[in-house]
Amino acid sequence: MLGLLFMSDFTEAVKIITPLAAPLIKVLIENVAVPAVKNAYQSISTAVKAEQIDVSEHFSEYLLRTYARLSFVNTLVFPNQQVKLIDIYVPLRIAPSDNRSFIHKVDKWKPDIIEKYGKMMLIDTAGMGKSTLLKWFFLQIVDSAYKIPIFLELRSIRSGKSIIDRIIEDLSQFDRPFPRELFLALMKNGNFVFLFDGYDEIALEERERVTGELQDFSARSSENKLIISSRKDPALSCFGDFQAFFILPLRKEEV
Repeated sequence: MLGLLFMSDFTEAVKIITPLAAPLIKVLIENVAVPAVKNAYQSISTAVKAEQIDVSEHFSEYLLRTYARLSFVNTLVFPNQQVKLIDIYVPLRIAPSDNRSFIHKVDKWKPDIIEKYGKMMLIDTAGMGKSTLLKWFFLQIVDSAYKIPIFLELRSIRSGKSIIDRIIEDLSQFDRPFPRELFLALMKNGNFVFLFDGYDEIALEERERVTGELQDFSARSSENKLIISSRKDPALSCFGDFQAFFILPLRKEEV
């Protein structure tokens, strides 16, 4: 049965998803996040260590909140409601821009492509599924306990905030900010998969600044995996160290 949810009821989404997601997130925290934090603490200042912040709680809250939010998507068939992504996901096909004959069907999470390229750009035209695919990647990365996934909508970067500012905001709790120094140490050690959605949706007045931010972030996070989604845009040519993949149209039997 198709899972439906009124668009405004995020609390209900959390209730629905928690029994499924919580055990998976627990495995990721225990097997990936906790060892990564212990390793990162070796290279950070005594002041940060003295705070004794339980960052596993930060990660657990962020991952559960984001997992619930990304698990439901809007559709034209059910206006003003959302459906579970897993109920409607049709495996998409992607092909590298420099070899259209190499077609990869994204029907299950396999880290081989992202391990091979490290940095990927998912490009499509309107409505072909780039954002849905990026959300699906987040869910699958959590399910497989591959790395710590961070999902960020690039249009949310405004008012002079940096990419790192926005990520730390998402990882922070109301009364306890996530230690910036610890995040930078984790990033340096390559513990993340960054999923940045909608380059083409960045506000025009912010485009040049955020593009520079992305280039700098990419250079600083070379040990991590990074995927950016966008519609076709001439400005994408400045990301020369990314492997571009085009999302191919659905075939008749897939519609």
